[in-house]
Amino acid sequence: MRWTYIIPRLTIVGLLLTFLTFGVDPLLQYVIVQSFQSVTGAKVDVAELKTTYFPPSFAIQGLALASASRPGKNLVEFDSLHVSFEPHSLSRRRFVVEDGHIDGLRFDTRRNDDGQLETTEEPMDAEPSWITDKLTELGDEWLSGLESQVMSQLDPNNLETWRVGTGVYEKWDGRFDELVVRAKELEPRAKALKQDFENARKGDTLQQIEQYLTVAQEAELLLREAQTFRDDLKEIVPEVRSDFQLLNDARLHDQEKVRHTLALLKPDPRRISEALLGRTMYLRLQEVLTWVETIRDYQHGLQDQIEPPRRPGHDFDFWAVNPMPDFLLKSLRMTGTISVSSESVPFQALLTDVTEDPKLLGRPCIMSLGAEGSRPLRLKVTYDATREIPVAEMLADFRDTNELPLRAGNPEKSCLHAIMNSIAWQSRLVVVENHIQGHLTLNSRLDSLTFSANDELRPEIVEAANEVFADLRSLNATVQISGTIREPQIEMHSDVGEQVASGVKVAFTHQMEIAKEKLVAEVSDFADEQIQTLKNRFAADYDRLLRENKELIEKASEVQTLVASLRSGNVDARGLVKQVSNSSLIKDKDRAKLNGAMEKFDDVLSGQIPADLQKKIPQLPGTLSLPPGMLPTPSANSILQNGSLKSFLPTRPREASAKPQSRQ
Repeated sequence: MRWTYIIPRLTIVGLLLTFLTFGVDPLLQYVIVQSFQSVTGAKVDVAELKTTYFPPSFAIQGLALASASRPGKNLVEFDSLHVSFEPHSLSRRRFVVEDGHIDGLRFDTRRNDDGQLETTEEPMDAEPSWITDKLTELGDEWLSGLESQVMSQLDPNNLETWRVGTGVYEKWDGRFDELVVRAKELEPRAKALKQDFENARKGDTLQQIEQYLTVAQEAELLLREAQTFRDDLKEIVPEVRSDFQLLNDARLHDQEKVRHTLALLKPDPRRISEALLGRTMYLRLQEVLTWVETIRDYQHGLQDQIEPPRRPGHDFDFWAVNPMPDFLLKSLRMTGTISVSSESVPFQALLTDVTEDPKLLGRPCIMSLGAEGSRPLRLKVTYDATREIPVAEMLADFRDTNELPLRAGNPEKSCLHAIMNSIAWQSRLVVVENHIQGHLTLNSRLDSLTFSANDELRPEIVEAANEVFADLRSLNATVQISGTIREPQIEMHSDVGEQVASGVKVAFTHQMEIAKEKLVAEVSDFADEQIQTLKNRFAADYDRLLRENKELIEKASEVQTLVASLRSGNVDARGLVKQVSNSSLIKDKDRAKLNGAMEKFDDVLSGQIPADLQKKIPQLPGTLSLPPGMLPTPSANSILQNGSLKSFLPTRPREASAKPQSRQ
């Protein structure tokens, strides 16, 4: 009877001890895995879990929480965790962690698998994040704007001198082409007239005169056209001078424009700051916001796990002397490594007062973190949920003793390079629900700030910029943040932009005279080059056209003078022959024949018998005595009255060739 009472109870006690010895650890491990998986949404791996009852505690060897948003990565991983519970709280179904420590804590480590749970994936938000938008807005726009401003204002190709000079040159280039065409049209006619002159020299003396009269009309027409051509050349001289004056006025305008542009040249300080520091500042701010959001997510997940869904029934509340939350983590010490600027840095952290009921506890949750090394970090996060609306505040102080290179712009075109040393970051952010407000500041020593550009940017700009940048030794910037965590409003302020912009202004003040003199000289030289080009083109074509037609004009003028004398009738035979003899229209041997014929003509007019006729008729006397008026003396003028020779000379070349032969 006694054994039947004892054995069942001993069996129950044995089973209970067996469960406590062998079943609690697997069950607790399963509960921890499921709890963390529900919080993170990804796999949780626990290598080993051990519990002790006196004092109550448990230890975990090796735990890895996979990242739901980054397959193949662990959100958190640590080597060991040890937690000690408050004994009397367990009897009241409360979990109060007196002390705990985590060793070998690491973040963002690799996994052997993707770490994802086999659940239905929720659609991802395709809207780009604020950091993507801000980084997209950055770039080399301030350099492009400065380069465009300089190129558009100071490039000689865009100056008024270039535009006016090009227009004037094109105008006169076309005009001279037309004149050359006219000269080429006269050239075949001039050659034909020259050939007629040559042919006229081959006949006897009187025939030469007739042939000269034959070509007189063509010579006169050609002379008239050549004279018109020469007059046209002379008439364009005033117009060319007027265009030269336009070029000179354009030069004066461009010189004044250069002076005015250099006086106003100044880059945009805001664009300089964002192009130089924007990427670094925004990425650092994103890291800070990620920490804030991660801590808030853990807090909400913890509260959801501590408050299980209600079941049918009634709750009976018993009064307690010191009411406490159902879960309280008084202190948790953590050691491990953290990535700071892509460098693993050892750290120590302390987490206190983590609970699902902060109002009941009356104290905020605080996490303090300190990291040493070349990049020391001090971080303090305070989550105060004791009020109606929870408030999270984060203070961070980060220093970097390593060099940090900066670059803004396109290295192939125009680029700004710098190196930051002794970097100090400080931030203060306050999060209320989904709204955030705060700032992030940067202070550092600035070394080797230089500006480089290709040949498209004028050397004066590069030299002036580097002259100023050599005096910049410090750099500071502040990012003001407001709005929501998902879509914050970012505004960056930095003295470096104003320093660079003002420095360029100061540098240009010192180098203004050099830049002015060089640019003004370039504008003046360019205008002189344009004017000289026009002068050379005008003078060369003008002189060439006159030179090529000089002989033609001279010969045609001589023929025209002879023809004018013949047609006027105001010349006697002696004067006509003398004029022809003295001209360059006949050859020297023909001139001798003409002079001999003139002497024989004078002898006949004086009454002397020609020698050839005297030989044939010896009976004739040497001279003839004629009645007065029959044959005049050389001084007489009866048959050579004004206009008498005009009847012997035809007015048209075709009829003139036959009449002299009949009279012979």
